[in-house]
Amino acid sequence: MLKKPIIVLAITLIFSTNIRAEEVIVLNKGDIAPFAGILMDNNKANDVRLKLTELDFQKSLNSSYEKSIKLYKDNEIYYVEKTNTLLSQNKDLINTMRASESLNKWENMAWFGLGIIVTIAGGLLVRQAAR
Repeated sequence: MLKKPIIVLAITLIFSTNIRAEEVIVLNKGDIAPFAGILMDNNKANDVRLKLTELDFQKSLNSSYEKSIKLYKDNEIYYVEKTNTLLSQNKDLINTMRASESLNKWENMAWFGLGIIVTIAGGLLVRQAAR
C-alpha cells in the first residue's frame, strides 16, 4: 500500500519541473490534512503542471521575441545610418561629377575655338603664300 504513493511521488518529482512543494505528505481518502493548502487529484495536478509548462514556454517565447525586436531595432538604426552615409557620399560624388563635366565642357569649347583659330590662321597663311 505504501509502495504506490511512493511511486506516484517519484514519478511526479521526476516529471515535474515547475511545481515544487516545500513539504510533501501522501494523504489517503479520509485523512485530515496536517496544514492548509490545495489538494488536487492526479488529473488536475497534471493539468496545472501542463499549463505551467505552457506558461513557461510562452514566457521564454515572449522573451525571445523581445530580444529579436530589440536586435531588429538596433540593426535598423545601424542600416539607416549606413544608408544615410551612402546617400550623402552619393550626392557628393554626383556634385563632383557635375563640376567635372562642366569643366570638361568649357575645356572642349576652348579646344574647339583654338581649332577654329588655327584653321583660319592656316588658311590665311596658305592664301598669302599663294599670292
